[in-house]
Amino acid sequence: MQIYEHSGGFNSLKPEATPSFENEKQMAKAYWVSRINIKDPETYRFYTEAAPSILRKYGGTILARGEKAEQMEGEKHHRHVIAEFESMDAAMTCYNSPEYRVARDFRRGIADVETVIVEGLD
Repeated sequence: MQIYEHSGGFNSLKPEATPSFENEKQMAKAYWVSRINIKDPETYRFYTEAAPSILRKYGGTILARGEKAEQMEGEKHHRHVIAEFESMDAAMTCYNSPEYRVARDFRRGIADVETVIVEGLD
């Protein structure tokens, strides 16, 4: 690693060389990240009972789920969920599935949710 001076005046680490993966045909995994503020915990419980099985049906694996988190920057949320899928297509298929559409519609009004699906680096 090489230290260089950033234009903003602080030191950062810069890799000496970036490995090339041009010949690899492996599809990158995708990560579903949700940040949730719950308005009605009693009713929201029904969503939390149904959603994991829907994600699993479409190949999702929940990596983290819960309320214990340290807010380092930005707006604080009550709950966080991170799920891994084999690809962006698999995650998007799950998100747009009839089963998850019903769950999303049920959740409206009982929780404010921010969800992003991001492609991994693999």
